[in-house]
Amino acid sequence: MLAQEQRRIRETYEARLRELERERTAVEQDKAQVVQYQGLVLKQRDIMLTLTQRLTERDDTVLGLQEELEVYDARVKYVVIVFFGEGGICSMPNNMDCTNAGNWRTHWMPKQHI
Repeated sequence: MLAQEQRRIRETYEARLRELERERTAVEQDKAQVVQYQGLVLKQRDIMLTLTQRLTERDDTVLGLQEELEVYDARVKYVVIVFFGEGGICSMPNNMDCTNAGNWRTHWMPKQHI
């Protein structure tokens, strides 16, 4: 009877030990996944920072080009008015009037450049 009780207690402890070992293994795997996830999140953060920086640079470039285009359009409009406007050196082509001088690209440039 004592041997039987010891065997039952031993089996109970061994079962509990196996259960604890499974839990320990699961916790280790979870920790490894957390470390891997943290690494991925850090990589993602670095990528997002890089993309944000590149987008900012691109925005600055676009704004600069828009400013250049506005200056260029103003110069062209001035030249068109001086040469083709009322009292100007030449007459407007295709019966254009000076009110359309700001839209010079739609009249004098091929469609793919508009």
